Amino acid sequence: MIDSSKIVFVTASLILVIIIACCKKRNPIESNFSENYFPLQIGNEWTFEFPIWTPSSGDTLVTVDYKIITTKKVNGKTYYCFNYGMPFFPDNWIIESIDSVFIRQNEKGDILLLIDGSEWLYFDFDASMLDSLVRQKIKNANYFHQIESINDTVVTPVGLFNNYFKILTYFPDIIGTEHYTWFSPGYGPVKIYYPELNVTYQLVGNIIQNN
Repeated sequence: MIDSSKIVFVTASLILVIIIACCKKRNPIESNFSENYFPLQIGNEWTFEFPIWTPSSGDTLVTVDYKIITTKKVNGKTYYCFNYGMPFFPDNWIIESIDSVFIRQNEKGDILLLIDGSEWLYFDFDASMLDSLVRQKIKNANYFHQIESINDTVVTPVGLFNNYFKILTYFPDIIGTEHYTWFSPGYGPVKIYYPELNVTYQLVGNIIQNN
């Protein structure tokens, strides 16, 4: 005769294992493509619309296509480069002698910059870091970043995006560099906002290829 108490114990244990497995935070790189917060592949493209000011016409909306066009290997690691530096990447007026930004993802899905042969953490997609200000340096420049949200919604001309990472990044010694970037799983950056400049980059088109 089967002991009913053993059946109850085994059933409860299985349910507990299933709950733990479902609640465990999955790695965005090792799990499915939809959890990748900045998909990197040649041909992936993000089209942003944003205002620029000119003396003749004041604020004018323009659109720019930011596309991954090439890769290179350094120490066995693959880095990706864009046709234009994305609006949230540092420029040469922030860090001297930057002519282009090569980036890669580590095994956790974080974004690292390659500058003068050295790597620097730029975006950290770690939900456990929510509301924690991270202070570091990129080359000789002080750089701060903070994850401000992980599960809200952003509406863009492309559509509605859920469960995004809203990340604040800035170079504290340089006025006007503070900005927020919203990353949506499977799509990458969908909105960028510079509060000091009151400038918003909104996604109006994108091409994302599955690896």
